[in-house]
Amino acid sequence: MINRRALLKKACLTALASPFAAFGYGRFVERHWFEVVKLDVPLRGLGSAWDGFRIVHISDLHLEPHLHVDQVRQAVQTINALKPGMIAMTGDFVSSDANTFESLAEPLRELKAESGVFACHGNHDAWTQPERIARTFRSFGFHYLVNQGMGLTRQNESLWIAGLESAWAGRPNITTATKGQPSNSPGITLVHEPDFADFLSQAPMNQLQLSGHTHGGQVCLPFGIPLLLPNWGKKYAKGLFSLGRLQLYVNRGLGTLGPDARFACRPEITEITLRSA
Repeated sequence: MINRRALLKKACLTALASPFAAFGYGRFVERHWFEVVKLDVPLRGLGSAWDGFRIVHISDLHLEPHLHVDQVRQAVQTINALKPGMIAMTGDFVSSDANTFESLAEPLRELKAESGVFACHGNHDAWTQPERIARTFRSFGFHYLVNQGMGLTRQNESLWIAGLESAWAGRPNITTATKGQPSNSPGITLVHEPDFADFLSQAPMNQLQLSGHTHGGQVCLPFGIPLLLPNWGKKYAKGLFSLGRLQLYVNRGLGTLGPDARFACRPEITEITLRSA
């Protein structure tokens, strides 16, 4: 006869062990397991010269305290192997301490893209040492845009790249960031918080907004259902959304904040291929 007490004891031990096993997997396996997500995104007004232009998008590195330099190097190698036309980084390079930022960020210096590397502030950057972070990346030759924009040109067709301040911790100003943008030029707008899309979608131009901030939920229920999302990231958690003239892509991020683990939400490197709509 089966010993009911032994069965109950085994069931209790299994239940107790499962959370520890899940955390171990999330910490030692999934948070190191980068996923390269590839997708085509149609953009209204995009000229034929830009059709097929590839953007690699990363976000939320949170270089301290959890993301180690070897992981950053691994990400850089993966990104460079994709041979992107442009690299976009949408903020939260630190969590709460920028005192060792230069050394932690050093591997990012090796990022290479035909049209350059572009970045914007995240809320944690704005709360920490935003000037130091911007200065470091600019010393790498990156375009660190703080309510600023610039145009790229191919065969007399332009594409505008704008970077905004954090919606949560700053004052994003799309008017300033698009000053000088040709009226017929579509734009790529970097802004950390995805829910800012509800405001940006009211602007009278065709745009792709690239954001992060949510970590995709970071620790999720099976099938990637988020348990907790931050302010300014509760509506658009991850993936691609279409809001009229605005396309929005939300990257799950590379680093972690809070628990040093991910579950059902792998860190992400996104390769976006622009298509004429």
